[in-house]
Amino acid sequence: MARSSSPAHDAPTPLPWAQLSLLFVVQLAEPITYTIIFPFISQLAIELGVTDDPSKTGYFVGLIESVFFLTQAACVLHWGQLSDRIGRRPILIVGLSGLALSQICFGLASGRHGSFVAVIAARAVAGALNGNVGVIKSAMGELTDETNAARAMSLMPIIWNVGGSIGPLLGGGLAHPYERFPGSVFAKLEFFKEYPYILPCGSAALFSLFACAVTAIWFREPSEPLREDYWPSDSSSTTIHPDNEGLETPACSAMPIQPAASGDYSPTPTVHVSATTSPIGERTPLLAHQHTVANVSTTHSASRLSVREIMTPRLRAALVAYSLLAITEVSYLALQPLYLSSPTSAGGLGLSATTIGIWMGGAGALNAFVQAVAYPRMQARWGKQRLFIAGASAYVLMWPVWIVGWVVAVQLNSATSHEVHWSTAPGASWVWALVASSFALYMMAEFCYAGIFQFVNNAAPRRALGTANGLAQTCASTMRAIGPVTLTSLWSWSAGYLHRADATTIEHLPPVSAAIFSAGPVAMNLASTQVRPVEVGGVAVPWQAATVYVAIELLSIALVWAGTRLSEGHSSKTKPESTMRTLPEDETA
Repeated sequence: MARSSSPAHDAPTPLPWAQLSLLFVVQLAEPITYTIIFPFISQLAIELGVTDDPSKTGYFVGLIESVFFLTQAACVLHWGQLSDRIGRRPILIVGLSGLALSQICFGLASGRHGSFVAVIAARAVAGALNGNVGVIKSAMGELTDETNAARAMSLMPIIWNVGGSIGPLLGGGLAHPYERFPGSVFAKLEFFKEYPYILPCGSAALFSLFACAVTAIWFREPSEPLREDYWPSDSSSTTIHPDNEGLETPACSAMPIQPAASGDYSPTPTVHVSATTSPIGERTPLLAHQHTVANVSTTHSASRLSVREIMTPRLRAALVAYSLLAITEVSYLALQPLYLSSPTSAGGLGLSATTIGIWMGGAGALNAFVQAVAYPRMQARWGKQRLFIAGASAYVLMWPVWIVGWVVAVQLNSATSHEVHWSTAPGASWVWALVASSFALYMMAEFCYAGIFQFVNNAAPRRALGTANGLAQTCASTMRAIGPVTLTSLWSWSAGYLHRADATTIEHLPPVSAAIFSAGPVAMNLASTQVRPVEVGGVAVPWQAATVYVAIELLSIALVWAGTRLSEGHSSKTKPESTMRTLPEDETA
């Protein structure tokens, strides 16, 4: 008697931790490489001589950050398609090697005699050679099924946050070692004085080389590469007989790959299993043991699917949401160093690189813990679409928090006649609380990522996962290329208006009351150019200064809308194809 059960009611399939761990090591290299420059990027722009005005560093910082994603957008789809043909492992190795090379080049280009053009070129190389992020998601889609995909995908933002905490700590703690560590070996070598950023960049490069080595040695392909000559011109089917006396599943079958009515796909090939010994009522998962499996029946189309063929309505909705998520998040990541490091007269908080590194590193570590503990449980209860909308809404709330934090800092500086930094003035705890609140909102916003990865994977056939994730990453990288250079330039343009008029200090209000009183006009008084500047702590704040916040707020609202267009439907994926392998007939005799 045949027995069938819906995957939705099956116990979760155990995750293949060995292979997933290797993918996480590979993934960890990118956030370290990307975020390691954040604590010192504004200072670097000044040291390279491209500008001596802190209010103008945003133009150059945005270009440095955007070029990485610009070249990645141009190349990542091709890396994804190539991984569908030759496998995931070779592409991962090339990407890691590219990250290591580019970081060494960046450290050398940012030396005393370096140039802005060389720094840009190093970041461009990093983006062009790194197609790993889409390939990693494709491999994870092949290693998981519907019962455990949420848990696996929820770990990806965690890894990013771990890397996002390590990167700033290394960047802020190891920059300028010649001056920072007097009496150490770094202070005795002129090399580290000549190249003040080679130590943090070299540390990131060493980790990429380590990840490259473990990938080359231990990582194995999740599935056979789908080469053009791999599948016959006609669909094929072979009966299988599992050489596994513990396999107690009666004969069963599954439908071949085909688009569902909802626009989804069934990513798993047709499998027919026969068992000669099978106590009815007991069932052992086919993938639970390492046994020889032969004669796996598969039904595949001969040709690879084109981008047009996989572009279902569900995938289009996921791509739109992913694009808006990418530009919103990267704008946050690009603006955050400017907000934290720029002086209050230029719209920031004026914190040191070390303080920024500690805050970003600590928040990243806490974020990793929150994602690991909270997200799987929350998705099981509320679903990934609701969590996506909640995370997008966190961005909507974040920017007003930034405005209020800056206004309070300006008031504290004014209260001490600018003789001391606001962080040492009475009432500084209000600013620190607002900074902590902004990091907490970002932790909530990170819930979007685990969900969007699942939306993309569930909307594409398994044999085109590399193409689908490459396409998704192309969209995301394009937005990430546009976001930093646009928003940081808008930041600098806005900051340039802060000194355009004389202002008197709002002295009759305590800092928090002044913040509430001033934040509204600063953020919302945008009706016309005739609006008079708002005076905050001796700083004239014309309406143009709030333009950057209005732009990022509109992006955040659009992201919430995109979340409402996503479909919560599940794919018909059952068991991961990756752990089954087709053996030649002579091996099954």
